[in-house]
Amino acid sequence: MKIMNKILLSIEAEKALLKDIIEKPRNYHTQIDFLISALKNQRNFSALEIKSLGIQKYSLNSHKDYVNTYFQESFSVIDNLRKKAYKTLKSIKMNKENIRRRIPKSALDKNLTTKTLEHNYLLMSIILNLKSKLEFYANISNDIKIKKDYEIFINEIESMLSLANGSQNI
Repeated sequence: MKIMNKILLSIEAEKALLKDIIEKPRNYHTQIDFLISALKNQRNFSALEIKSLGIQKYSLNSHKDYVNTYFQESFSVIDNLRKKAYKTLKSIKMNKENIRRRIPKSALDKNLTTKTLEHNYLLMSIILNLKSKLEFYANISNDIKIKKDYEIFINEIESMLSLANGSQNI
């Protein structure tokens, strides 16, 4: 009796999930690829296991048999819900992909280029300020080791920057 209740609860959870996907598909956008794969065919759906929802996995034949034996509706009802949920998620995914395609690549590239230039400018400003402060402290220091370390460090920084900027010095 306990096994039958577990099976019945699992099937009810499957039905509730399918109905929820159909009614509120946007709630599943983060799992859309996983769910599309799980709903693609009867075999994948039967193998779906979501423990947090109480959904058990079964072989396809066992799944059909359990639904037809223990559930008030036939397997074809569950299967029709599966197909509808699958089509719903597929259409949302296709719409998202179409929207991405509609944004011109040049606009995305331009925005990325602008952001990259802004970040590079900010980094260069920080580096120049740091170089200036280091130079100030090295010049007021009477320690020859600090002055030598400053020279080595600045040369290393300028070498890295020239590589990053295509052989341009600051």
